[in-house]
Amino acid sequence: MMRERLQVEAYKPERKPRLVSMSDLVPRVVKQCGLENEFWVDEIRERWDEIAGTQVARNTRPGAYEKGLLTIYVNHSSWLMEMERFGKDMLLKNIQDTLGKDKIRTIQFRIDPGN
Repeated sequence: MMRERLQVEAYKPERKPRLVSMSDLVPRVVKQCGLENEFWVDEIRERWDEIAGTQVARNTRPGAYEKGLLTIYVNHSSWLMEMERFGKDMLLKNIQDTLGKDKIRTIQFRIDPGN
């Protein structure tokens, strides 16, 4: 009579997908799609009144972003001079406090081409 041998297969637990929260997922997807810069600019636009203050926000708007430089459009040449002289450091600090210092390293002001 032949004896059967018992073979035990290696146990492989079922792999469950790891759950990821949307707040963790969205920034990764945005970065993979190459939209990270637009994501930051959109956040600045949404919070512009809070970042710039009501009076400054009425006369300025965030514009293009490239390699750490954010362009801020102003609606009049007098605002351009005022912001360059007195508002640049404070506005940059407010932006960096909102987004972090590593994203926006400097700002420049330009007359709004939409005016």
